[in-house]
Amino acid sequence: MTDLLILIRVFHFASTISVVGATFFALIIAEPALRATNAQHDVAALARCRFSRIIWISLVAAAISGAGWLILLARQLSGLPMEAVLFDGPLWNVLVQTDFGQAWTARFALVVLIAAVLGFYEFRQWPHSCWGDALMGLLAAGLVGTLALAGHAAANMDSDIKGMIHIVADTFHLIAAAAWVGALVPFAVLLRTVSDNQTSIAVARFATSRFSVLGVASVGIIVMTGVFNSWILTGSVHALIATEYGQLLLLKIALFLVMVLVAAINRLRFTPRLQDLEYASAQNASRQLRRNAIIEAMIGIIILVIVAILGIMSPEIPEMDNNQ
Repeated sequence: MTDLLILIRVFHFASTISVVGATFFALIIAEPALRATNAQHDVAALARCRFSRIIWISLVAAAISGAGWLILLARQLSGLPMEAVLFDGPLWNVLVQTDFGQAWTARFALVVLIAAVLGFYEFRQWPHSCWGDALMGLLAAGLVGTLALAGHAAANMDSDIKGMIHIVADTFHLIAAAAWVGALVPFAVLLRTVSDNQTSIAVARFATSRFSVLGVASVGIIVMTGVFNSWILTGSVHALIATEYGQLLLLKIALFLVMVLVAAINRLRFTPRLQDLEYASAQNASRQLRRNAIIEAMIGIIILVIVAILGIMSPEIPEMDNNQ
């Protein structure tokens, strides 16, 4: 049961982050790049189609994995067979009588609203609308931000001011992580879409420059909120080293630093080469950026596995030996 719950959590985190990252990337990075460079109609249409496909698949995966998470939790809390959980009331009780159930309902509503707005965007062929973009972005941010209500921060939300700050920090941590990690695959997809001909490489240059700024801002927020969350959950360096929870957290931090290193190589080495006027050189830089984005995304998946495991562990703080 525990292994299955971890697997479901990983799929739900990954699909939710993919929805948010692809939405942010399409609205903040890709669309301005396609419009500013007057990209060819077929190139722009193909890119938009691929972004929509990523968001739709991720939305469906988020809905299915979210339902699986709810069912597994109801079975775990009730201790009843699956058939009894589904038809004898425990599932409904968890849905309406627990904080998790209420958060799940809100998140499901957000999935439906995002699907409705995305359908409108596709019907209108991605019209430029500040209000529409803001609505889509807020819905996506709400979808990933409400994951904080299913984590350790939610348990201390009503305790004191520190608990309230913790839930806010965790929410921004999730949004920033989704904006960066969730956008890596769409970034690679865009580079692949526009690097086949010389006239479209300008889209790659524009998008890479904007994505670099988004990445730096996201990493800054992740570091600040991550340090605060780690301090709240572990309390000391000793707890980081002496507990299984702390050791997993250190592994997560180490993998995050590897991602930052790869991103720094992209920003300092390959992004400037993308500006090369020689098409072959720019195309090679685009290929390297695309490869590194996939590497970062794969590391991000490993981090999500660790996050899913940490979510079902108790961050117990060990007692210090006074004789040491």
